[in-house]
Amino acid sequence: MTRDRQRQLINDSINEMMNEAFDIVLYGKMGLISKNEACDALWELLTNINYEIRNCNRVRIKALMN
Repeated sequence: MTRDRQRQLINDSINEMMNEAFDIVLYGKMGLISKNEACDALWELLTNINYEIRNCNRVRIKALMN
């Protein structure tokens, strides 16, 4: 898999998680899920987004080293 493709997959993954986070906020605002559930889900998504961003940075560093 090429580096550009890896980067695109990571970006797509982050975009999906961001969309899910917006949905969670919407569901919380509408009262469809509890505030605790919304906070837990958002925390998990933020952790995953942080991991993906760090992973993307590692891909860029490896590309620069080669």
